[in-house]
Amino acid sequence: MNTRLLGRAALLLLAVLTTIAVWRLRPQPQPTPEAPARSDYSLRDFELLALNESGHEAFTVTGPWLERAPDDASLSLREPRFAFPAESGGRWQAESRRAWVSAKADEVRLIDEVLFLGPEQPSGRIRFATTRLDVFPDADRAHAEGAVTVSQADSILRGIDLRADLATQRYQLTRIEGRYAPPRP
Repeated sequence: MNTRLLGRAALLLLAVLTTIAVWRLRPQPQPTPEAPARSDYSLRDFELLALNESGHEAFTVTGPWLERAPDDASLSLREPRFAFPAESGGRWQAESRRAWVSAKADEVRLIDEVLFLGPEQPSGRIRFATTRLDVFPDADRAHAEGAVTVSQADSILRGIDLRADLATQRYQLTRIEGRYAPPRP
């Protein structure tokens, strides 16, 4: 047999084996990361009236941005302004930098720079200021686990772990320090 032909066959075999080796040793492509879930919809400059399961108003909210999550139907809001109906008439008003609302509108989480104002009263409006406040409209209650400042007229209380009954406008704090001023005549 011809040595040239044998040399060419060996070179061809070596080229094929080298190609297979390079193909197997090449870096494997990284799996593409899963894209974050997109919202079902988003609204700009919106006003929303949310109803509870019995068909009564749970709250009204306005703001510059609202997004609905597709997985659990919850809402994320930016710079919202809420109005919760009070049993005694009037409205509790709230604002914050961000908020989250459950799919059934039975829980509202106000997040960052929260201001929560009670309905008008002869003794003045009660005001809660905190970093996070969870409101449960159907149960007429609210709570905050962090630091809270409660003020009404000239009285100021500071504490933690706020528990508020919105129907009776009674609230409870722990580790309180404050200044109480009796009502002016």
